[in-house]
Amino acid sequence: AAARALGAEELAGRTLGMATVDLLDDAVTGKGGPGAGAGGGAGGAVRRELGVVLNADTLFGDGPAAGDPGEVRGAGTPVPVSAPTARVLAEQAQTSGASMCVLLADRYGMLVRLVRVGKAPETGWTRATLTAATERAVAKSARHQTERYQPTTRIAEHVRARDPVCTFPGCGVPAGRSDLDHTVPHPRGPTSVQNLSPRSRRCHRYTTNGLWHVQARTNDAGQVVAHDWTTLLGTRQVVEVRPLPGYAPGEAYAPC
Repeated sequence: AAARALGAEELAGRTLGMATVDLLDDAVTGKGGPGAGAGGGAGGAVRRELGVVLNADTLFGDGPAAGDPGEVRGAGTPVPVSAPTARVLAEQAQTSGASMCVLLADRYGMLVRLVRVGKAPETGWTRATLTAATERAVAKSARHQTERYQPTTRIAEHVRARDPVCTFPGCGVPAGRSDLDHTVPHPRGPTSVQNLSPRSRRCHRYTTNGLWHVQARTNDAGQVVAHDWTTLLGTRQVVEVRPLPGYAPGEAYAPC
């Protein structure tokens, strides 16, 4: 969709396929820089997005989910990629100096916590070194709620990892170019991972102006699993949170 939206000058003689590949490469390597566009709201100062997301088994090439596909984020709706391609993209991202995010998921693939473990050691990641780095990061990770209106970087990263695009039905604006909007307005509602979701500036205005009402649906463990949207006339649409790739069993690991 992002490639099709490019004008003739932006295509600069490239075919649509070539532009698509370039956008995917930018999303993985970060060459395009932080997400630009609509700002403000509860967006947070840092707008880092994940590049390629894949299961630990896929990353290391063994285990029950070794053959499961990954996905590329950052250029709109996440794009599925095969397990071999996901491994290659992850290796390229790490070689370029990208840091590693660990996405801890429950047994249904819902994001529980995101932690950053930094760049890969010189010898590369192994399960043992990545597990140890994850345990250290979890021990000092920040809270998922703040009394302030603006979310912390950790909260913002968690929300954008859970919802990679705007949560309005049919909107494909990447989370990094969307506002982080309070579902229950602040200060009545907290600034937390459960009460925030990415919405493009246009879709943010829908809720602000009362044209649409949205509620977050959570599971028994408190993870957001769906966003329920209702129009003024009572028409209802549900946008479910997609499980992380290769979610069963274990965690997903994302160079970002």
